[in-house]
Amino acid sequence: MFFRPARPDQLNRQGPDTGRNYRSAIFPANDEQPKVAKAYIGRLNHVAVFGAAIVTKIETGKTVYAADNYHQDFLTNNRLIPIL
Repeated sequence: MFFRPARPDQLNRQGPDTGRNYRSAIFPANDEQPKVAKAYIGRLNHVAVFGAAIVTKIETGKTVYAADNYHQDFLTNNRLIPIL
């Protein structure tokens, strides 16, 4: 699961950027992935990894399109400083 650098405990926000476009969401590709994501989020919440409840939504039944090429492998191609 990918929960960094975005903060999954901040609703509609990634660092200084706010709005629904900056929400934390998981778009499962099959029927098993939502179950795994829900269980993982539950474990993270149980041990309070982020200090607040995870607000990441599991968005089933959504069509996901490939991003433009300049967005591909963004974290690999751009060194990011974690926002704490």
